Amino acid sequence: RGEGATKRCPQARPAPGWTRSCVHLWRGVWVRGADRRTCQADTMPAKAAPKAAAGPALPTPEDEVELPEGLAPPPDPSFTYALAHVTSHAFGVEAGGEEAGLREFDPLEVLLVQLRAEKEAAEPTAARSLIAVEREELETLAEGGTLAAGLRKKVEAEAAFLRRKKLNAARNKAITAADAGAEGEQPAADAESEEANLDLVLMLVGYPSTKEELQELGDEGIWGVADAWVSVHLAGESLSVEPPAEGSESPPLQKKQSLGAPEVLQDFRTAILAAGQNDAIATCTVTELYDCQNWAIPPSERTEESGEPADVEAQKVRSAILASVKSAAMQRLRFGEWLETLPKARIAFPESKETAASLDTKLYERLASAVDSSHHDVPLLLYCMCEQVALTLKGDSPDSSAVKVSTNKMQAEESANSELAMMERFLDNASELLLLGDDAPKKIEDKGKAPFVGSLIDIVENGDENREEQAKVPEIPPQSLGVPLDDAPAEDMVLPYQDRVGIRHAGDVLPGGASASIELERILSHLRAAGVRRLGFPEQVPKSAAARSANRNRIYRFMPRTSVVELERLMMLHEFENLLHAAQPERQWDLKDRVFHERIQASILCQALLDASRREYFIDSTYLERQDCILVAMHQRALPGRVLWHSWEGDLMTLVPREGAKAAGDASLFPMPTFNDWWQLISGKPSEAPPQALSAAGTPPATSRATSKQDPASRSHSKASGVSAIDQGESSQPELPMAPSQVMDIDAREVGYCKAVEKVMIPSDGSVILRTALQRGVVDSIPDLTRDGEMIDVPPPPVEDPKEEGSAPSPEEEEAESDSEEEEIDPRLLEYVPTSRRELRTVKVVKDSMNFGMVRDQVWQKKADALKKQRLEKEQAEAEAAAAAEAEAAPAEEGEAEGIEPEEKEEPPEAKEGGEEDSDEESAQNVNITERSLEDSFGRLWIAFVDGARCTVRMQHEMPWYMEGDTTWDSGACRPGVQVSYTAPSGLVVQAFSDAFVRQSWPLQRLFPSNIGDVQDAQVLWPGQAEDLEVARGISAFGVLVVERLSGRKEVYHPNGTRGWRNPTIEELQARRDEMQASKKSRGCDEAFHAMVRRLEGICAAWEDKMKDEEPMDPSEESKYFGMPGHWRITTAEGRRFGRTQSATKIFDAVHMEEQEPSEKAPTGSQQASKQPTPRGDADERDGEDGEESIDQESDQEPLEAPPELHDVLEALFVDEGENLEYELDPVPTFSQRDPHTGQRFLSNDEGMLILVNEDGKSNVCLLNDGTKVFNSQTDDGFQVIVEKETAARVTCQVHMKAYNPNSMMKVDIEDGASMDVVPRRMNMKAELVPSDPVEYFQKLQPKEADSTPGSPTSNDATSPAAHAGAAALAAAMGENRDPREANYSTNASVLLRRPDGQLIHSKGAGEVELISNFDVATMGEEQAIKTVQDRGNVYLAHLDMDRITMRDDDGNTFEIFGDQTVDFKLSVSMGDDFASPRCTLPRVPFKHPDASFLPLPEEAPPPRLFIVYGDGEAEELLLTRDVKEALRLAKNHPDCMVTEGEPMGWPMNTCKSHTIHRILPLDPVGVPMRQVTLPTSIAGFADTPAPQRTFTEFRQFIEYPAVSEEVSEAWAAALAAYAAEEEKQRQKYEVLGAGLKRVFSKQDPPADGYPGDQM
Repeated sequence: RGEGATKRCPQARPAPGWTRSCVHLWRGVWVRGADRRTCQADTMPAKAAPKAAAGPALPTPEDEVELPEGLAPPPDPSFTYALAHVTSHAFGVEAGGEEAGLREFDPLEVLLVQLRAEKEAAEPTAARSLIAVEREELETLAEGGTLAAGLRKKVEAEAAFLRRKKLNAARNKAITAADAGAEGEQPAADAESEEANLDLVLMLVGYPSTKEELQELGDEGIWGVADAWVSVHLAGESLSVEPPAEGSESPPLQKKQSLGAPEVLQDFRTAILAAGQNDAIATCTVTELYDCQNWAIPPSERTEESGEPADVEAQKVRSAILASVKSAAMQRLRFGEWLETLPKARIAFPESKETAASLDTKLYERLASAVDSSHHDVPLLLYCMCEQVALTLKGDSPDSSAVKVSTNKMQAEESANSELAMMERFLDNASELLLLGDDAPKKIEDKGKAPFVGSLIDIVENGDENREEQAKVPEIPPQSLGVPLDDAPAEDMVLPYQDRVGIRHAGDVLPGGASASIELERILSHLRAAGVRRLGFPEQVPKSAAARSANRNRIYRFMPRTSVVELERLMMLHEFENLLHAAQPERQWDLKDRVFHERIQASILCQALLDASRREYFIDSTYLERQDCILVAMHQRALPGRVLWHSWEGDLMTLVPREGAKAAGDASLFPMPTFNDWWQLISGKPSEAPPQALSAAGTPPATSRATSKQDPASRSHSKASGVSAIDQGESSQPELPMAPSQVMDIDAREVGYCKAVEKVMIPSDGSVILRTALQRGVVDSIPDLTRDGEMIDVPPPPVEDPKEEGSAPSPEEEEAESDSEEEEIDPRLLEYVPTSRRELRTVKVVKDSMNFGMVRDQVWQKKADALKKQRLEKEQAEAEAAAAAEAEAAPAEEGEAEGIEPEEKEEPPEAKEGGEEDSDEESAQNVNITERSLEDSFGRLWIAFVDGARCTVRMQHEMPWYMEGDTTWDSGACRPGVQVSYTAPSGLVVQAFSDAFVRQSWPLQRLFPSNIGDVQDAQVLWPGQAEDLEVARGISAFGVLVVERLSGRKEVYHPNGTRGWRNPTIEELQARRDEMQASKKSRGCDEAFHAMVRRLEGICAAWEDKMKDEEPMDPSEESKYFGMPGHWRITTAEGRRFGRTQSATKIFDAVHMEEQEPSEKAPTGSQQASKQPTPRGDADERDGEDGEESIDQESDQEPLEAPPELHDVLEALFVDEGENLEYELDPVPTFSQRDPHTGQRFLSNDEGMLILVNEDGKSNVCLLNDGTKVFNSQTDDGFQVIVEKETAARVTCQVHMKAYNPNSMMKVDIEDGASMDVVPRRMNMKAELVPSDPVEYFQKLQPKEADSTPGSPTSNDATSPAAHAGAAALAAAMGENRDPREANYSTNASVLLRRPDGQLIHSKGAGEVELISNFDVATMGEEQAIKTVQDRGNVYLAHLDMDRITMRDDDGNTFEIFGDQTVDFKLSVSMGDDFASPRCTLPRVPFKHPDASFLPLPEEAPPPRLFIVYGDGEAEELLLTRDVKEALRLAKNHPDCMVTEGEPMGWPMNTCKSHTIHRILPLDPVGVPMRQVTLPTSIAGFADTPAPQRTFTEFRQFIEYPAVSEEVSEAWAAALAAYAAEEEKQRQKYEVLGAGLKRVFSKQDPPADGYPGDQM
């Protein structure tokens, strides 16, 4: 600011596009962006202002009033004051009246002028509630120190002065009241409100103005001096005039710009949000007042009665600022009061230390390993974890974090003796039980309080007394019906279908003899659900059983010919219809088609309800007195528009004082909030949302699109709540939020404010698309501050044409009138909603018995991002090169101008006539519509089935389909393949790759159970030995088996009996070990993984020890026959043994890192080697071209002996075009025998291979030493290979080489009943995926002179790795196709996954996946259902290469699900689908489609699930007819099921029928049945008969009630109306009889909370 420039220039006007900054920073300075322009008049010397003699004087508190003797001192009055930091702008507004153009309006300057005048006119001792503190005053008070120190002096003095004045007033009032009482006068009533009020507001102007001054205030401790610190920004829009151009006759153009908050407020807001939980600055806040330019009074509204315009404007500014500050200050006081209600104790969380010992998980591992890994599920692991946690908290764990108590020697001895006695008692009980069996005596001791039943610890400590007593624990259901006693054989078990835990864990026994199924049922019994343990029932039953029976009989006489069972069922259906209508008032329900019921036992009710709730239903329930039961309806809503939004809140959000909210329970546990997030989310009176947030928020609920277009100016223009009410002196403060009983010492902004927002879409097929956003924490508990906007043109006011009387209104006027008639927006929807700190978004589809969704492939995304980065770098380099070329061409152009002849340039072609149209057509023809970018995202389709199986489908981008350096790919020439992974419930993983290779792997828990010990013998730890376990196996399209072992060793088995293996090098083994060791920390307490790492470490150490003595150029014979590291070791069926290495110049590089010197000797070759010269041979020939001179020079010297080369040491030959070496080994000893009875020939060798060749020589069976069976046989049109093993899936390879169109197929049979059909495919010239041709493929691989038939028992090397590599290299060299997979037999294998329940997952091979329902398969058949997918609706199609799932229902609506967890839809009938989603600020309130009032209601909603839960815990479910028929159909087709249909039932249900399904299930882990191989006695010996498989029975029964005909329906409606009329008549009689008497009504629980459908 200029010297003395303290007065505003009256002639100053803003230039076009220039606005004025905050007055406390630069008065008289006009700024635009970062530039500043100073008005000349402002720099002129101003008139001398009157100066104070000694600076601003601080008020001095008056003396305290002394009270008379005997008068008790009154309580000190409350005193509240706040510091308000106010910033503003000079707005350009319409001058109006005689003045043309604009004028300045600075609301803060207007208020300051009034406050200065009031200060000069007021007496020094007068009290003021609003005091302005300007920067000049603080500079004087600082006395050379900081301005913050001066501010502290000012604040403390003003507060002390006003506090003493208020105290004296209260004392004088008490003295007056005492005097009036002594004289007998009635004291005057206290007119002052007891409500907390704001006594003083110190308004800071001009300070702080920088980030450094904010830090200065913090260092001084100013943030906590006053009761509240509120920074207020006066925001608005400013007008400016842009003069026309010179010579233009157009009028000046008016522009508008929004002025944002200064940087100091932006920094202050950031500092508050980043402050710690206990920092004083966290209690400050920042707020804004919008549209402050509207406070300027236009000349048209100025009247003599209203007074001076400046005074009126100043009063508006004063009222708005005081109201905003008071609102924030009152919230700050309420926050302090709420803190006082919290418990003083805080639950602290200790910081984790890196040196802390890991927790003991031995009990968890012991319990989990006691159950086969195929039976592991969530309840079992939860039980194991609970037992381990209980043991750890008990302090028995050596590494327990519990507090350790020091003990003396005597106490330690007593503890040891007690443990020893407990162990002896346990061993005595166990020995007696083993010796005497059931006759063993039961020892029961009186131990006082009975322990909790079912704990493993208690079983060990207390022996078998728990089994004898079998205590009934309260609220724990009894043992399941059908579960046998402990001493009954497991084969006699009969379990109901709903008992999924009991069926999965049948026969599983935990350590100590506890039944796994009973223990898990006890864990699940703690679930809370309607009807479980009478949850939702009245605390006291209103009527007795006899009274309820009498009540039921009242309706029977209205339908005397109908049985009681049918009448009660009709009554249940009627009550369910009422319940659903209350939850979905937009729809009428008719449930008379629910004729099938299924009973549910009390012990498994939790499982049934839990299984049903996985479909994400809304749940409503009601109590029915006549049957003492709870009706539970799980349903989904299909609203107009087929979309619904809603939200659920938890954690601190449950404390918000809302209407109908429940109080927090005793066990409530919440984190600690700070002031700003408490204000916005818990106080119940949050700020209003900024206008920019509301404009992007979407349509409010239950309103039309027109309502959302409401003018923002019609609402309050302040972020502070309750501005209007406070300004009018009304009290609008709500009650304090509820206080939790337990508080954690952790910031709620990080872990609190949990919320779930769901978007539900309902297609016409009955499926549900659910998008869920799980939110936690908050980021911006203070609304965003406005920022400077862009200059925009202000349109001129419209010219209204005169309208004739009686003319009809225009459509625009009708729409505006209809908009004005819309209902008002709920004010709660205008509240500010902070952004969550963390949000997890998921989208899934629930259809029939599977859930599925799409996620983005992050592995490919990293590759795509890298390719994008390379492309951008390349484009930048090309742009720089082009710029450099242009720079070099510039001098040439200058030379051309000077007369230098330029180089000849090609003339541009002449433009054609009608050039635009031709060029457009030509460019359209040049566009390649099949071209795809490599930067596009890929998706991963995941599918979850009800039995625990999983399926994942993704693009197999590990096998490139593009050449190095490409940025795009043509989908018409090549397409990426697909990988399908299926995980069975047992954990077996089956993968089908794009090259038709099928791989299987097992869970680590099955390979490394926790009871397995570490192996010490080094010889069994070598690669390929017994302890080198098989971790995976794969089968190619032609039946070649590839086994992968833990060490990295690979073994290959051909169908004809040829086998080979490759041992890893030391480096490969060490890298594998290091990689797994690095993953140990992330695997936590996964004991199986740690056991695998220990085993691998032992293998690595043993292999290093074995190979350390081997010489690089002198390998031992043992090493050759065992397989040298990195070499392939092959044994044919006839006994030939040879080795092959992939490196022709190095050996034993894994052991010795010294590279061998290259040999100058040319390779010798062999009869199988290529006749073409090798690269080394070419070099020798080039060396010989130097002539005889070099030979003559060396002729006189004695020739040196060349060092031996690898092929010399191994006596090897070059093969595969000289790339590899092949060396012979001694044949393997082979034993051959022919069975004279069957003619079979048996071949066996000392390597563990047994080959059975049939008499005709067309089929053979290979038996491996690990139990694998490989069946190889010729068929009429090709050959077939079957590979099977126990605990593995069976793979059948069928190759049809003699078919009209040669093809092949693989079928994978999985243990859970699922199967895969894998068809190798390639793309033809028409860009179609067709089955691969095996004849063409073998012709490329086999030499022309070969006569053996591929796949026959005598053929060899049909699919050798060398042949594959050679064909690939040949194709790449010839350049036939840019697809690097040209040599592969299959590039886009298709996979058809069949589920046991009939569902189909069809991957076509290039990214398209079809998900077909089992109901469609049952209706149309499998073949027809697959063929008609593209022609019919209601089928979900996944496009992995486009990262989306699409679906078109029968009504023409389309739905899309994307991998970034977003979902979109387009209705066939709507007014537009481009609208923003609502904010869902109101929990448990549905939000509709904005055009719901115009859209039709869908004909059907997804069918609900209906349960009846009786008071004794028994329940039944009302089933859909289609579900029952589908279950019966599947059971009839299952070989292990027996179905009994239409069995009549006895009285009183003699009108009903029962349908029962019995299914035999195995107790032991299941596997695919293996084919039997008959061996002669000389080979097979006399093996014992295998023990029969243990089984149990699963049963399911449906009760079919008579169908409700139209006649019965009409009779029921009439009877129900007559019954209601009779009941009303009886009620009126009772009221007359009981008139005048007191009647006491028993209190009942309110109805259970359900979905608030009536609010819609």
